[in-house]
Amino acid sequence: MRVIWYRWSARWKQAPWSGPFWRDERGERAGDLARWGAARGRPPGLHRAGQRPVLRLSRGSPTARIPGEPGSVSLTLSPRRMEMPFVETPHARMFYTVSGRQGKALMLIHGAGGNHLHWPAPLRRLPGTRVYAIDLPGHGRSSGPGRTAIEDYAADVVGFLDGVGLDRAILVGHSMGGAIAQTVALRYPERVAGLVLVGTGARLRVSPLLLDGILQNFQGVLELMADWAWGPGTPSERVERGRRMMARVDPQVLWGDFAACDRFDIRDQVGQIGVPTLIITGSEDRMTPPKFARWLEEQIPQARLVLVEGAGHMVMLEKPEGIAALVREWLEAL
Repeated sequence: MRVIWYRWSARWKQAPWSGPFWRDERGERAGDLARWGAARGRPPGLHRAGQRPVLRLSRGSPTARIPGEPGSVSLTLSPRRMEMPFVETPHARMFYTVSGRQGKALMLIHGAGGNHLHWPAPLRRLPGTRVYAIDLPGHGRSSGPGRTAIEDYAADVVGFLDGVGLDRAILVGHSMGGAIAQTVALRYPERVAGLVLVGTGARLRVSPLLLDGILQNFQGVLELMADWAWGPGTPSERVERGRRMMARVDPQVLWGDFAACDRFDIRDQVGQIGVPTLIITGSEDRMTPPKFARWLEEQIPQARLVLVEGAGHMVMLEKPEGIAALVREWLEAL
């Protein structure tokens, strides 16, 4: 087992590896690292900012040490634990998380200006599957510049599959990620076992208000997107959290994403997609309206459409448990 290092920002953060998978040095079931931290005067599951490494795992050893603490913690790692490594591709060093070690392999591809956290935990940790959630080049923790063509992002996805040793995967794409997934299915059909297309279409024209405004009034564009992207019943704090997440992206990268979407048009090819496809859209999606999804269902031979009532463009974040259940049910039927 490799050594894993974590670097924290200047505040308390939830330890990403806390959970019901460890035993203390006496071999007693502890249930959660929170108890171990709390016994040492720390908030449950939290470790002070700046500690590095917070957790160190040694090759071939089931024990771990936290600096400044006596003794060690003996770990029993569950197959659902989250790993957070990188893969070198020809274009970038791509960050990803992976959960699960058995079952069908899924790859989650976020949309324009997004990152792997645009996929909620119930999807990133879907039981009975191996789920890879990536940051596209230039996004999140991945290096390299962003792309300005969907075909280039599709090549990055294939490079990632090569890097992690996956011959085939089910591609789950949201918005721009759905365009990327469709393009991989058309250009590299041998690498795709199925598609889940969320809030996307075969053509993704971008409003000039967004495309022209990104480099001139970035904050204004973020406010406009926050207004358009969410369903009417979405709590305001969730909308604000999404806006803050989008604000971290480089405006040039977001412009490139929208330019790539604006040029994307596979309407004359989409009928050639030959794998089982689940199409999910929100009834209140104003960025990729439900008519886009209905057209995809009509054109893709093995497609199934699910319309989620009351949800907007960020349907997977608005209805995380429901979307995870839909995907799980669809996978079981394959």
